[in-house]
Amino acid sequence: HLKVINNGTATCKDLQSSMGLPPGVRYQGGIESANQRGAKLTWAIESLPPGAEREYEFTCMMVSPGVQTFDFAAAGSAAGKTAVALDTQVESIADLVMTIQDPAAPAPVGAEVTYEILIKNRGSRQAKGVRAIAQFSNGIEPRRIEGHTGQVLTGQVLFDPIESIRPGQQIRIRVVAEAESEGHHRFRTEIRSGETLLVAEEATQYLARRGQRVSRRSSSNDQH
Repeated sequence: HLKVINNGTATCKDLQSSMGLPPGVRYQGGIESANQRGAKLTWAIESLPPGAEREYEFTCMMVSPGVQTFDFAAAGSAAGKTAVALDTQVESIADLVMTIQDPAAPAPVGAEVTYEILIKNRGSRQAKGVRAIAQFSNGIEPRRIEGHTGQVLTGQVLFDPIESIRPGQQIRIRVVAEAESEGHHRFRTEIRSGETLLVAEEATQYLARRGQRVSRRSSSNDQH
């Protein structure tokens, strides 16, 4: 937000306004009368009487981390002149999201099914040391991992740490399991990276004979 106020006693006319944009910022718009040339915006204010003000709201895309400095200046008649600079600290973050895809087709007890875990970094900084664990309830056991490495244990899978996930990158991991009994069997996944914890859980009903499987999402939690 930018506000220009005339605190004097005379009308200031023909104000030529300009704002310098820092190199790590991309101007998106908002000041309708502004013209952009390179990293500089310019526009005119025809008249600003005593006590009057002009308020602007503009939007920028922060494309680089660090201190980004905006420089504004305006000058007009009646010795009207002002300048101001604003520093904005921009930080890049890793923003992980996780989804689970349960088995794509009905599967009876005793047949292999696949649970797919998709981890995506929608932030602007790479996520490092991403750790994941998958757990199964009684009645279903993991058999193997596809798309990554780790330990397949009784009732759970301990994935080897993912060294890094770049901005925009997604990791797809599959866990092949087999139900040993009828009933609702749960599949729970946890993802940890720094202070980020993602938890998702699925509950699926398995039948010993040919029938229709019922699947529902029982809970989802995303904490940062």
